[in-house]
Amino acid sequence: MRNDKLTEVQIWRWKITDHLIPITMAFTVGNEFRKSLFNHARNKGLVKVPDDFHHSQKESSHQHAHFIPEDTNKSGFIDQIILYKPTGIEQCIFEILPSFKFLKLNKQKIPISPIWMGTTDHTSAFGPSKTWVSQTPYITPWHCLTKQNKIRKSCEPEEQLIKEIILRDLPTIETIKFKPANWIGGLEAEMIFASQFENRYQKNKPKNDAVGSYLNITFKEPIQGPLSLGFGSHFGLGYLEPTENIYMETAVIN
Repeated sequence: MRNDKLTEVQIWRWKITDHLIPITMAFTVGNEFRKSLFNHARNKGLVKVPDDFHHSQKESSHQHAHFIPEDTNKSGFIDQIILYKPTGIEQCIFEILPSFKFLKLNKQKIPISPIWMGTTDHTSAFGPSKTWVSQTPYITPWHCLTKQNKIRKSCEPEEQLIKEIILRDLPTIETIKFKPANWIGGLEAEMIFASQFENRYQKNKPKNDAVGSYLNITFKEPIQGPLSLGFGSHFGLGYLEPTENIYMETAVIN
């Protein structure tokens, strides 16, 4: 019998080695990571994964699972992936995660190694912080234009962002900065535009008038991450990180 009891573990992190996957592929990788995990679950006898790995009971709550690729060393390439579920990972999923060792991408089996698991407040990688900056671009989730190509009332990017912040019951925003591109890659940095990021996966795609940009948000109060906003936020887009951020590399999984 499937055990859907929630564990205290909210985050499980894997490391990718020996494969250079551009951060611009984050949305594709996030989706393929989820697909690979579901296939692994079926191979382990879990016929159906818990509903919270598909959707939230309340659409605006975003309590269902996130599959987030990360560029933790700012190289321009994905080096880690996290599974994040705010309410805790179900026991039936938790039990199969240690043996989940491969991500299938473009017909290739890419090795992944589990390196950390725990709760959001046990690592400074997810705050708390007042200021958060984009690692991947924020893409507006709602239509910006009417059918007559006029700007919808209260639907410009800044207004859409504020609306989403309110729906998620996050603290009031103090300042917002938008920019079209970001420097990525350390000493050999290059400017990557938001428009270079993949944002379509099968039937999952943004609105045809969506706007993408990098964010710098300061809230009036510190918040605890992980924090992802906008279209594709459960699969690597709109992923923000705290301004003071130390990634935990300590392996705690045998």
